[in-house]
Amino acid sequence: MSVGNQTSQGAVNNALTQLALSMRELMADVAQQQAYLTKLGTTGLQGLGFTSGDATTVLDDINHMATIAGCYKGTVQQGGTGGTGAILFNFEDFLTHLWGGS
Repeated sequence: MSVGNQTSQGAVNNALTQLALSMRELMADVAQQQAYLTKLGTTGLQGLGFTSGDATTVLDDINHMATIAGCYKGTVQQGGTGGTGAILFNFEDFLTHLWGGS
């Protein structure tokens, strides 16, 4: 078939590296934003113009994102069902071989 771009070993490796680097940076950004917003708290967010309810939503949203970042970094348990079988697994450490020294 000659329709579309054909892939190669290099293209697959480049895609994996770029995805791993993007994931690493995104998870770090989430953790940094959570630290900042948590310090601001509801009162600080209200000072920026958020209503009390919206400030609570902002904190809930970033905390949920931080849970995903915590799973990625191996600081939050993932897996299992009904509270059993959950484990810590450091996805970030596991994917370091894809970073290409970056």
